[in-house]
Order: sequence, then C-alpha cells, then structure tokens
Amino acid sequence: MEVKNADSFSAWQELLGNRFGRIAISTTVPHFTGRIRSTSIDGANLTEIRAEAHRVSRTENLIVTTDKHHLKLSLLLSGSGVVAQDGRSTTLMTGDAAIYDTSRPYTFTFTEPVRALIMVFPYEFIDVPQRILRRVTAVRLDGTTGIGRLVVPFMEHIAAELDQLEGASGRRILRSAINLLGVLITTGIEETDTDQAAAQYARLEEYKLYIERHLDDPELSSETIAGAHYVSTRSVQYAFQEFGETVSSYIRVRRLERCRLDLADSGLHELSIQQIASRWGVQDSAHFSRIFKSAFGMSPSAYRHSMRQEVAVVEGSALEH
Repeated sequence: MEVKNADSFSAWQELLGNRFGRIAISTTVPHFTGRIRSTSIDGANLTEIRAEAHRVSRTENLIVTTDKHHLKLSLLLSGSGVVAQDGRSTTLMTGDAAIYDTSRPYTFTFTEPVRALIMVFPYEFIDVPQRILRRVTAVRLDGTTGIGRLVVPFMEHIAAELDQLEGASGRRILRSAINLLGVLITTGIEETDTDQAAAQYARLEEYKLYIERHLDDPELSSETIAGAHYVSTRSVQYAFQEFGETVSSYIRVRRLERCRLDLADSGLHELSIQQIASRWGVQDSAHFSRIFKSAFGMSPSAYRHSMRQEVAVVEGSALEH
C-alpha cells in the first residue's frame, strides 16, 4: 500500500498527478496539506484522501479517446462537496456517495476539509447497464437511509483497512464492494422511477439473480431461466437485449469471473483447473481454456501461476518488515 503526504498545493498536484485520470486541480487555501493512502487491486484503485478544500475538474480537453473507460465512486467520510456531470449537480454530505464516468467531463468541488474514499475501476466491473449508469452519474447516493445504511459502513471499513486488501481475499472484498454499489444504484432507480424501462430492469435483475444461484448447472440457459420464471424464452432474451446484453454472454462472463477468483485463491490450490471450471458449470476443458484466455489474456494455468507468484512476493515483503 502507498502512503504519501503533501505539505503544499503544488506537492498535492504532483501527488495526485494522473492517479484518477488527467485532471485539473485548484484551491483557494493558502496553506494546503493533504495525504493519501492507496492500493491497487485487480485493475481497480482505492484511495483514501485527506485534504483541504479544493476543486477537481476533468474537462473535454483532458479526455482522449484512448483513455480506458473507468467509473469513479467518491464516498465522503467527512466534509462536504458538490459533484457535477451530464448536466446534473448534487451536494454530498458526510456518508453520501456519488458515481461518475471518467470518459466524460465532470467536476468535484470539496467545499471544506475532506476525508474521502475514491474508487476507480473499469466500467465492466459493475453489473449495471450503461444506459442505467448514465442516469445516476452525479446523483446523491444516500448513505443514511435504506440500502445505503448497509452499503456505506462496508465502504467505510474498506477505507480504514486498505492495507488488508491483498491477494484473493482482497479481490473478493473489492468485487463485493462493487456489487453492493450496483445494488445501491439500482435500488435508487427502482424507488424513484416507475416507467416501463425500470420495470423491465427489475425483471432483468430477477433473471440475473437466478443465474448467479445456478452458475454450477451446465444446462443453465435461456430456456431453464424462462421455465423457472414461467415466461417464454423470448421474454428472457428480450430483457437482456433491451440493456445491450445476451443471456449466453452474461452467463459466460459470470462463470469466468467465478473461475478467475477461484484460480487466484491459494486455499483452493488442491483443485485442478478442470475441477474449478466444473464447479461453475463449464465441463469442456479445452473450451474453458479458450474463453478464459480470450477474456483475460492468458491461459488458466498461467493466470494461476502468476497469482501464486504475487502471493509469494506479498508474503516475502511481509516477512522483511
């Protein structure tokens, strides 16, 4: 984990750099101080910041088409701020959060000294369709009521224990955090939106929950999902297509993600790669190797080996200290 301090605004600018994508930073505070604690997990970055009041802007001229598509979550652990994107702006107080997209301009103004958890992660990590996400950028996610009262304390514990997020357990905690964020986002939409799209999305969520519970079934398909919900196969397929997905691709992605987490888990080292694939409904070992390499850029065996090396490095570093 990285821990760094800044005793001036210029040092703060240098410290943040391109950590959250190319941004412009400004402040009116004459004697600026700040501190970051940061860790990277599986392509995501989690950073706790403590700083004086300042403004962060990502303008059109700072965005290039080659930038990776990332989402950002800011959770205010203390202080207040105003976030703006997509023609919306909202004020956040302690315990509130907001999500925004680094591929489009945004501003975040911290109006007083602040402590915040900033999560930056690839768009594909979160199981919420893009057309839904675009409706909730720069919208206050209330951490004091409803689902927020369950999700925000979990995020607060993550901020306090960043140094514990290592190895397979760190990956699982990260994915749990992002899954909870997805629940917080979709719950807010369901509570405020009564149109047909919201109803269709609620049905899609039902189908996805069923898929999650039956990933170990090799026969899982549009037909089995439809039968379990007493609807036509076409209805299931249409629900996914409405949000830019297909049933088969969604099942494949979820199975691969479960397999990837298991391959990285040293507690499952006695299981063969085929046994792990079979746990999640993939029976053909050659097919599994092909789709895994296509998704993650390396074979299952190479990925497992790389994760073992990573654990060895972490354990060796811990012994040195």
